[in-house]
Amino acid sequence: MNTPPNENDGFQGLGWVRALREGLQQSDQRIRLAGLADGWALVNHRGRVIREAMKCFYERMIAEAPPRGSIVVYGLGGTGRREICPGSDVDIGIIVENIEENQHFLRHLSSRLRSFARRVPGLRSVVKANAFPDLKDREHFDLKSLVALLDSDLLVGDSELDHRIRRVCRGRAAELGLDFIFAINQDFRRFDQLYPQSPGDIGGFHVKNGKGGLRGFQMAMWLYAFERWIPSLQVYQQVRSTRRFDREGAPSANVLEAVGVLFSTRCWIEQRRAAQAADYGGGEKLPPSLFMDVADMEAFLHRFGAGGLTQLRNARDVIDSYRHETMDRLLERGVVVPDTDGLVVWGSDGLRVSADALFKDATEMFFSLYHAQQRFLLPIDRAVKRAARKNISESLRPDPALIKLMVSPGPVYPAIKDWFEFGVLEKLVPGFGELFHQLYQPGHRAATLTRAARAVQRIQGLEYLDTLKRSEITSSDEAYFLRQYQDIGDSGRGALRLALLTDEIPQTLYPTSPPSSPSGYDAQAYGDSVRRYVSEHLSDVPGLSGPTLRTIEFLLLKKRELLKWAEAGSRPQVLESWRREIDQLHSRDSADTIRALALFAYAAFDYHNPEGVPRIRLEPEQWQKIQNLTQNLLHGELGVGGRPFENHYFDPTGQRIGALLPHRLLASPHVDNTLRQTYEGTETLDPQRAHRIIFALTAVVQTGRPKVEMKRDGDFYRLTLYSWDFPGLFWRVAGALYEMGCAIRSTDLYEVPDPSGRATDGESLIAGERHLIVDVLTFDATDASNEAWEDEVRRRIQRRLENPGEPLVDQTAEILKPVLETLCPSLTDLGDGRIKFSCNSPQSNQGTRYAISRLLSERAGASIESIVRDGTRDWPVPRMNFYVRVGCGVEAIAEALREDLGDVAIETEEIVS
Repeated sequence: MNTPPNENDGFQGLGWVRALREGLQQSDQRIRLAGLADGWALVNHRGRVIREAMKCFYERMIAEAPPRGSIVVYGLGGTGRREICPGSDVDIGIIVENIEENQHFLRHLSSRLRSFARRVPGLRSVVKANAFPDLKDREHFDLKSLVALLDSDLLVGDSELDHRIRRVCRGRAAELGLDFIFAINQDFRRFDQLYPQSPGDIGGFHVKNGKGGLRGFQMAMWLYAFERWIPSLQVYQQVRSTRRFDREGAPSANVLEAVGVLFSTRCWIEQRRAAQAADYGGGEKLPPSLFMDVADMEAFLHRFGAGGLTQLRNARDVIDSYRHETMDRLLERGVVVPDTDGLVVWGSDGLRVSADALFKDATEMFFSLYHAQQRFLLPIDRAVKRAARKNISESLRPDPALIKLMVSPGPVYPAIKDWFEFGVLEKLVPGFGELFHQLYQPGHRAATLTRAARAVQRIQGLEYLDTLKRSEITSSDEAYFLRQYQDIGDSGRGALRLALLTDEIPQTLYPTSPPSSPSGYDAQAYGDSVRRYVSEHLSDVPGLSGPTLRTIEFLLLKKRELLKWAEAGSRPQVLESWRREIDQLHSRDSADTIRALALFAYAAFDYHNPEGVPRIRLEPEQWQKIQNLTQNLLHGELGVGGRPFENHYFDPTGQRIGALLPHRLLASPHVDNTLRQTYEGTETLDPQRAHRIIFALTAVVQTGRPKVEMKRDGDFYRLTLYSWDFPGLFWRVAGALYEMGCAIRSTDLYEVPDPSGRATDGESLIAGERHLIVDVLTFDATDASNEAWEDEVRRRIQRRLENPGEPLVDQTAEILKPVLETLCPSLTDLGDGRIKFSCNSPQSNQGTRYAISRLLSERAGASIESIVRDGTRDWPVPRMNFYVRVGCGVEAIAEALREDLGDVAIETEEIVS
């Protein structure tokens, strides 16, 4: 909710401001009394009130600080369509000729907008401005920008510049045609997965994004407007007018009536949520603002009657049908795929080649189809595949473009599958045709796959990692392989893909007599077949470089040794011999070769078993051994944790810091370690993450300035601070987050000895010496979270860290007063100068961590190490634990806190044997 306006903000007493206030009051009253048929009138009235106010505001801003050159100010989204509900955002976009020349105007606007935004519900105090030349830049003017301008309504500005912008938009619309349609189709599928409730389900309905919701209608209208490049507002005006225009796909009166019902429903549920929020006293969370649950449906039935519930269900049916009809109409006619000269069309059957298509040869035909398939991940018609396969088998020529595609980043499995079905791999990868006819189990042909099909499926097993998110992985082994897949470079990835495809070809081309050994494996014969295949066949494939060939050969040769390693265990001498071989490869990046080795095992040994015939399935212990081998190879290659460092990685300060990093930091979840034992008996490390820590701390030592990193992950942020430690560091940072409305979830602090001091390791600090700190906090994202907000958070924290002696107002008593009686604080002596302070953590008071940490630091002289919760975030009153280091006993701490917290219980730590 917007805060009350300041009476002295310069807008008080203006006629249009008074009209805005009265119009919003009238809008709220109309919504309370309206029926379901009044939806359009409600949102249009509110839209007109806010549009007129924003028009007057920007006219005033232009008069106060005239911009240089032409300028246009647009209402965007619902503001541009003049459809504003009580909870709608008010989006405004500005385009000028030159951003640099108009900094004076933008700074003035930003300052005035912060004052005025309090008067307009949904208006944020963030200025969105772009330069007109950027619209011609494909990198800047993407689909998101184009969609925003689809809903634009000119509020203030130069009409000539507006016409120029529209012309650019028409051109970009033509270029982005299929991208736009495909993006809409993806959004439809995503919303269907998030909100699967059918129109007949009265137990749950998201008014905006659910099936038959407002977003379905708006995206269908985007498609209609995009085809003709007509702004949404103009479409609505034409639909309601008697003028003649292209009506194919335009919304009928029945559809518009259904949308009106949903607008009324949205206005009603938003007013209901506002009333619930005003009466909210903590405890169970409020439902999402636009999601109607069973309780809301009962209230809806009471407000609008049984007929209203029927109207809502019918309206959802109408809009859901209109959405499907719009997409089906586009697919039935077909849409030309970009970059194929109009020869490839996307239709309801997938990708197809038009009847009059003229390709120069089969190679051009294949790559046109492949580019379309890979770019949009759309199916290729079977008839097209049959025709293409015949032409490819007769006239496909070797082409280095194949290798370029294989080393390109991103998924390649869908393309590999098509190459296999088209017969391209048989033509371009030597020996793949013979592999195609080899079966794993010749006696059971109907139930098995060819070796070639299995080779293709290994790529699928590898790229299964693309579908994973770190937050969803429970296996530490799989988390390790995912990290290697995300870190590997393009060259290593291309070599890995080719090695997986050609794994069994050498034995197929160079069959040998059965070995005499019981294991059925002749190492010498296998090695000879690999080397012959690479030198006689792969070396002739266009586009393959020497380092790539050597990496492929290394991976194929090491496959059997990986199995032996997994069975036999770890030996230091094996590591040294493998390191020597990796050095002799002279690859572009030795670390990438090691990552490729780990991933080759992942795909070849069926860690993720795709559909097909399983071959080699390793036990968890064997996977751990392979992980230890490759991790220790990386450990030695990159050098962390006190091992020798390469000169090109770190300067002497960085090397010294690397030797002092404590194991607690390197083994923490924040650096993605597995906490498993390596063969050396120390924690497994993540060299890439360790490097980031070393580089950050080196910069702190050399510049004397702290470093602040912040990254969003879903609905929370992870904030990492690197700084010299000082008393009260954590509570000063927590106070800055509290001022920005952030609720801290957890924190972990790690101490690193002074690199210029006397410490010999990172496990103990030298008394009297200063030390570095690495602090990792997680906190919830807020409704106001955006780039400008993130920059402000970083700026405030940076200022607090750079000014440790700055006096700050003590708000602890004010924050703790509402929850003091329910805190139930306690102290537990953990030994070695460590104490656990525990208290209840009501979710309604987000400043509790800041207040408690300040009390512990200032009153008790404690140094905070970490803050964790007991239980889950869904508990009504979860328990919060502060782990701190102190120089006195628990009794002294309890006495120091008594004045602020009252009696603090002292508990005994129970040790379970």
